[in-house]
Amino acid sequence: MTRHSVNMQIMGILHEYLDKNKDIRFGQALRNLGIVVDKWNVSRQENEWANHFNEEPQFMLTRILKRKENKNGNNQ
Repeated sequence: MTRHSVNMQIMGILHEYLDKNKDIRFGQALRNLGIVVDKWNVSRQENEWANHFNEEPQFMLTRILKRKENKNGNNQ
């Protein structure tokens, strides 16, 4: 798959999610889908979003699909 096709697949998943959850905040959707991931910063005692700037979209898509699979109870 090309980078563009994977990006478009991610956008489709995001669009579908936002369409089903009309009142959700955009940042919540990104986190809930696994598009962005947060981690606990012990020294600051707060969550921080990870930097996904250089992450290839295929890795992001894999994470999204895994999270979606786990949410649907299809753990394997």
